[in-house]
Order: sequence, then C-alpha cells, then structure tokens
Amino acid sequence: MAVPEIIAIAIAVAALIAFRHYAARQVVARRGNFIWAFAFPMVLGPAVIVWAGLSLLSDAQAFGGVMLIAGLAIGTAELMFFRRISRAISAAPDGQDLGEALVKPTADFMLLMTGAGLIFAIVCCGALVVWAILNQGK
Repeated sequence: MAVPEIIAIAIAVAALIAFRHYAARQVVARRGNFIWAFAFPMVLGPAVIVWAGLSLLSDAQAFGGVMLIAGLAIGTAELMFFRRISRAISAAPDGQDLGEALVKPTADFMLLMTGAGLIFAIVCCGALVVWAILNQGK
C-alpha cells in the first residue's frame, strides 16, 4: 500500500470520527435526523448478508434465498427502528432525559429481534432435521 492511500484512509477515518462527534452533539440538541449517522455501521451487517445471499443464489439457491430474505428482514427492522428512534429524539421535551425517550423503541426492537431470531432458529433446526431424515439413506 502506498503512502498516499494510507493518508487518504487516515483522512477518511478522521472525517468519519469528526462527523459522528458532530452528529452526537446534534442528537443531544434534540435533532433526531442525525441518529442516522450512527445507523451506518449497524446497517452494514444486513447489507453484507444480502450481498452474500445474492452471490450464493447461483450455486446454492436455497441457502442464498434464506440469506437474502433474512438480510432484507433484518435491514427492514433496523430501518424502522432508526426511524422510530429519530422521531422519539425529535419529540422529546427539553427537560426529559434522552434515555427515557429511547427506552420504548429500543425495547420493541430488541423484542422483535429476539423473537424473530428464535423463530428463525427453530425453523432452521426443523428444516435441518427434515433434510437429514430425507438424506439418511443416501
């Protein structure tokens, strides 16, 4: 890696840190739209899952399809969560602690992700048992 590339990466990282610091100050000032600055790293996970699912569709259609659907579901849930968080921050009165405004949307999101994760795990385990039984004689 050449020195200009390293300098460019260092500048990009510094700019991201500075922007996130600015966004944190805006969130404290009750401007909920800036919560999206914190959404970027969290949204990368579902994006990678969708990308991997799309790339697997040609070789392993079932697994790629499951990954694609799961990534889209997680991404949709996260986008809805950030939208609710943004509205809660913007609607919080000046005297209220921001933590109080974030409790309900965060609890709802965690309940959704826990329930969906458990249901997904149970369905996948059942599918693996059925697959093992069908392929037992082969």
